[in-house]
Amino acid sequence: MKIGDIALETGFSIETIRFYEKQRLVKNVGRNANNYRDYGEEQIAQLVFIKQCRNIGLGLEEVKSLQSHLENPQSDCGEVNRLIGSALKKVREQLKLLHETEQQLKHLNSLCDHSGASHECGIMNELRTTSNF
Repeated sequence: MKIGDIALETGFSIETIRFYEKQRLVKNVGRNANNYRDYGEEQIAQLVFIKQCRNIGLGLEEVKSLQSHLENPQSDCGEVNRLIGSALKKVREQLKLLHETEQQLKHLNSLCDHSGASHECGIMNELRTTSNF
């Protein structure tokens, strides 16, 4: 299968697939008679795995770590569990920050409910102060 076909099948761009090859996340790509890369089911499975990992917010090093567990099925999955636990902690921290940002935006939004000169705008005046955030 050519790279354009695998791109359509996986939803990755050609550039992204090549990037993952350079990062050694997509492996064992063969060559056909005219020396074009020849992708198969193994590479599709690798790309699906990468996509799943990236969709849950894992970085390249984390994907590489998890991929090594795929390649070594007898390895201890404790590291996998720690990695996912760490990712979960990061997401919870991000959610907390987003909630705080939401509260700040609600507060700002409540300060001005009319149109008029921006020098009279409660939002603009609040943004110039540092005491409330």
